[in-house]
Amino acid sequence: MNRRQFSRAIAGAALGAAVLPSPSTLRAEEGQPSLPFKLSVMIWTLGGKLSLQQRLETVAQAGYHSVELTGDFLKWSPEDFRKFDSLKRSLGVGIDATGGFNGGVGDPERRDDLLAQLKYLVTYCDRLQCWTFIILSGNRIPTLTVRQQHNACPEPLKRMGDIAAQQNVTVLL
Repeated sequence: MNRRQFSRAIAGAALGAAVLPSPSTLRAEEGQPSLPFKLSVMIWTLGGKLSLQQRLETVAQAGYHSVELTGDFLKWSPEDFRKFDSLKRSLGVGIDATGGFNGGVGDPERRDDLLAQLKYLVTYCDRLQCWTFIILSGNRIPTLTVRQQHNACPEPLKRMGDIAAQQNVTVLL
């Protein structure tokens, strides 16, 4: 991106922020219809210096009702899950989706591992009250061409789709 493109992007973002309503103003008034879609915040974008509680409070104060998690929950104890559940309920915040995958679908060497990861992540659905997972295409692999990486994506996605259908979960790319 050159300076001209960067300046246009910043100007567009500033205009959007000035013109578009904030999430808190998008809340439905009593008796009025709500938005036909949910807005959520990927919680890691709020910075690692804030505690999880501070991040959730920030999300709620900004008027959002949902967050997207990364794989942090994989290290939580049962007590951590209880605290998180209590906090999100008190703030009226839910979980729209979660990551937690180590790797991406563009790496043909990781295909079986990703499928095993999905099966494992599904075991957290009830604890998180979330049945949607985010998978990424992955980083560029220097030993593969772009075409090889693109061609590697459909097969794991099809197989993940089969697992998702069996487990009644959703996988987003």
